[in-house]
Amino acid sequence: MDGIPTVPKISFVVAMHDHAEDFGRHVDSLVDQTLSPSDYEIVFADSCHVLDLRRELERAHARKDPRLQLRYERVSKGGRATAINGGVRLAQARIILLFAHDAIAPRDTAEVHLRFHQENPERNRVGAGSLLVPPALRSRFITWLEQSGELFGAPFRHDMTSVPENFFYIAHCSIKRDFLLETGLFDENFPAHAWDDFELGCRLSARGMKSSYVGVAAEHDHNITMRDRRRSMLEAGEGAAVFDRKYGGHQPWHNVLRQPRRRLRLKALRSLFRYAWSRREDHLIAYYRARLNAAFVTGYQRANGPVLARAAAASPPPCVKRLSSATTAPALHRD
Repeated sequence: MDGIPTVPKISFVVAMHDHAEDFGRHVDSLVDQTLSPSDYEIVFADSCHVLDLRRELERAHARKDPRLQLRYERVSKGGRATAINGGVRLAQARIILLFAHDAIAPRDTAEVHLRFHQENPERNRVGAGSLLVPPALRSRFITWLEQSGELFGAPFRHDMTSVPENFFYIAHCSIKRDFLLETGLFDENFPAHAWDDFELGCRLSARGMKSSYVGVAAEHDHNITMRDRRRSMLEAGEGAAVFDRKYGGHQPWHNVLRQPRRRLRLKALRSLFRYAWSRREDHLIAYYRARLNAAFVTGYQRANGPVLARAAAASPPPCVKRLSSATTAPALHRD
């Protein structure tokens, strides 16, 4: 009946961060999709409560097709997991398309993800798209983060054709709502924009998740600097501490935690001097890793205390061992 909104087939769910420098460009990319406006919706969930995006939202509402449902909701104050959970609860579609707040969507993003799930109706199938920084913002550091897999947990390149079957991340993935709800939503004990997706990916994998690359590369509108990544690494360390308290046992990142921060900082300086002298790529990468690992250890110690950070973890019980190995190894620098 005219005037009654139809139930969309796929829902963009975007967790807002405490900054949104180019939100207008981001929302425009979601409004301008090739999929019929009645077949998708856009849900922004804000758990930070510090943004004022009224002008951009008013402009988006004025220019969008009337059939497209666009919502911006302030959910309970909290971290990223709180925002996404609130957005999922608000979403109406059977397919949830999780999308980063600093990503620019190609026009066929919603259409490609919906087609993937129509062609793969099994409940455990997950569609993953990539997220790549554009040439104008690209640096040597960013290229290393993407191609090494340190940024999102799997190597991202322009010519990529696949992701590991156990890959899951929050920035550009589609999942059937029923499968997500059966597994349980994101754990809101994770305080920041880090590790909440890794932990959920473990649980999804334990229930048989099978991810596939859908062939869509969104633009990552983010000039990632070393300072940015060190800040993210602090949050990653805090997230690792939450994961350890929940599951215990020995985990791959404990090898990093056994290294004192002072030694990591000295290693970074030594690697930087060696790179300046030799211009060898391996010395530059060693510098990157040492700087970021030092920040990770700092975040973990801040959340868990230096004694626990240095302690060698005991062997985990079988259930925890299966869980932590069920998904791709966490990139310590996950966005």
